Amino acid sequence: MHHNPRQNSDSKTSLRTAFIHGSWSMTRCQRWCCLLMLSLFGMTASAQNPLLPEAYFGYELGARYTPHDRALRWLDAVAAASDRVSIERYGQTTEGRDLTLVFLTSAQNQARLEDLRERMALLADPRRLADGQSADEVIEDLPVFVWLSYNVHGNETSCTEAALRVVTELAFSEAPEVLQQLQESVVILDPCVNPDGRDRYVNWFNSVVGRRGDPNPQSMEHDEPWPGGRYNHYGFDLNRDWAFMSQIETRSRIPRMVLWNPQVHVDFHEMSAESSYFFFPADRPINANLPHHTVKWGEIFGRGNAQAFDERAWDYYTAEGFDLFYPGYGDSWPSLQGAIGMTYEQAGHGRAGISYRRRDDSVLTLADRVEHHFVASMATLRTALQNRVALLTEYHDFRRSAIEEGKGGPIREFILLPGNDSELGGGLVNLLIAQGVEVRQTSAEIEARDIHDFNGVTFESRKLPAGSYLISMAQPTKRLIKTLLEPRTTIRELYFYDVSAWSLPFAFGVEALWSGEAMRTVDSLITQAPKVVGTVAEGASTYGWLASWEQMATVRAALQLLQAGVQVRVATEEFTLAGRNWPRGTLFVPRGGQPADVAAAVAKAAVDTGAQLAPAATGMTEKGIDLGSS
Repeated sequence: MHHNPRQNSDSKTSLRTAFIHGSWSMTRCQRWCCLLMLSLFGMTASAQNPLLPEAYFGYELGARYTPHDRALRWLDAVAAASDRVSIERYGQTTEGRDLTLVFLTSAQNQARLEDLRERMALLADPRRLADGQSADEVIEDLPVFVWLSYNVHGNETSCTEAALRVVTELAFSEAPEVLQQLQESVVILDPCVNPDGRDRYVNWFNSVVGRRGDPNPQSMEHDEPWPGGRYNHYGFDLNRDWAFMSQIETRSRIPRMVLWNPQVHVDFHEMSAESSYFFFPADRPINANLPHHTVKWGEIFGRGNAQAFDERAWDYYTAEGFDLFYPGYGDSWPSLQGAIGMTYEQAGHGRAGISYRRRDDSVLTLADRVEHHFVASMATLRTALQNRVALLTEYHDFRRSAIEEGKGGPIREFILLPGNDSELGGGLVNLLIAQGVEVRQTSAEIEARDIHDFNGVTFESRKLPAGSYLISMAQPTKRLIKTLLEPRTTIRELYFYDVSAWSLPFAFGVEALWSGEAMRTVDSLITQAPKVVGTVAEGASTYGWLASWEQMATVRAALQLLQAGVQVRVATEEFTLAGRNWPRGTLFVPRGGQPADVAAAVAKAAVDTGAQLAPAATGMTEKGIDLGSS
């Protein structure tokens, strides 16, 4: 629903003119009544739009917490009413809550949003530029893409409320600076990265708070019980998962960020209620794979934020505590992709409730926290707007220089070997592909030169089996690849915020190598690792079925069989059956004492999970324990 504020303004002007110049014939009483009407008209003008939060929700943002479903209904209504706003549902949480992106830009840009995305992809991969086409041509009238992520930690609840404030401003304001912002930028806003955790906190808080919040730190509303709202459904910290994508929220979000290629990303958080406000520049250490310009931009955005906070005499600090090293964060992972990734931290957290009396006797309110995040959000957008061309240019340079560095660096290719459990290597490959990394797979055995393993051993030449995965460093994601795969990280500091090692081949148990030469092989670019096909080997299964615990698919097959009511046993010692050695930990599915459809359940588990099962015709082994051993 739209209203015409200009029409309302013209009506008010004509009323005032008629009254002041006495063009109406009225008594003194009538004139006072007219004044009252004018006063009421002015008071209610701001409420003409029923989609303003105070009208829609019945309270001003910051007065209380907004549940996730109500926030999404409001966003849908705003998108339906405003040609500046569009919505994308990009996934669902484990508990079934929608994950949502809000695109805020001018109506003209909304109409060509897909075209803008495709043009941004040319900057993200300079190899795609046509012959004779320059990056400057693409940049000339291309908006800067700014991605704002709120509430990755569920009990840092002012973040979503601030996100709704930002949407309100960009969707409804007619201020010239907002209109320019919308014309020259595309704001991609995620109002709640962790809806399950946030609703867990909000539902608990609303169940214990009184009619008014009690600022006394000893009151129940400031003592959030376990498990709290910080984590997602599975108790996982989503702000450690950006590079590893172990959770459904991250697996849903990362491909969208790879698709849209933002130049700026801000991850909004809260910290101790006794603190103030943190924004970039970051503290040390800085990931050694990041170029200096990443740090430079943190300082530029910091100055923009500082100006906004100085004007309001608000406390803040920079370059303390929050570094830019570990790739699992919402600042470092986007930075390794070429964006200016930053963390902003507002005092509050789950302990703050809606009002909290601090040690200095000041009272921190939810409204304060929302206002601070809102002002920081708008200041960041302003800085991005003022530096549109420079941000786009340096984003392109980041991706272009990554390719050039990859052509000449000491590591030219990473190699992942298939191994005994192809699912492990395939899982790592799919993780990399989801993050925009190009992976090739060999179709035949090859002889490779200048090969190094991850333990420091060098081979003048080494045979690589068919099915090996090759990851060239000469691609736009080179800095992310090196960070995730290199066997050892580079760091000087002794004390800092988080972990110092995470090499994914070690984490996945995949044998990896690197080469100092670019590979010349028969290979092909793949969009996903070949799916492991589960089977039940031919042969008599009179006694049951066996599966080696050495493969990850076996774990899922065991779980599926147990859920189907099938009994599964585990061998406590190694044994030999039908000429094959089976290690300790082998799973055994007996045929006896099982549901009548046990054979069908085993076959289905193999197909569904990729597990490899072998039949057992007898329980008597050639060596070691028998299958009926207790």
